[in-house]
Amino acid sequence: MYAPINGFASATTPVSLFYIGCSIATGHDVRNTKPLIILTLVKFLVAPTFAVLFSMLVGLKGPALGAMCLIHALPVASNCGILVEGSGGDGAFANVATFITMLVSIPTLFVTGIILLTQGWI
Repeated sequence: MYAPINGFASATTPVSLFYIGCSIATGHDVRNTKPLIILTLVKFLVAPTFAVLFSMLVGLKGPALGAMCLIHALPVASNCGILVEGSGGDGAFANVATFITMLVSIPTLFVTGIILLTQGWI
């Protein structure tokens, strides 16, 4: 009974990534990179720092604190561009931002994992 639902669910991320690739490949060029740099810095440095500090303040320790760190090392959701474009926003910018955060998240997850292992949080 759940096989069709599971099949659909497992196809959503690849379809979203295909859509992002098509959108970027069709010439959607983002000339102003300053917002992308700010977005990436906030996503991977500022937000995680505040989240971890707040989590420590409220008493999270060990694996719960490690999970908070890992959540903030993940990229922007791959359906972000589709949702932004559907609501009348700048879908091209959202797709490029999603792509950039996916690229940055690869080393970020690796480094975050090493830090969490050395701290004993995972």
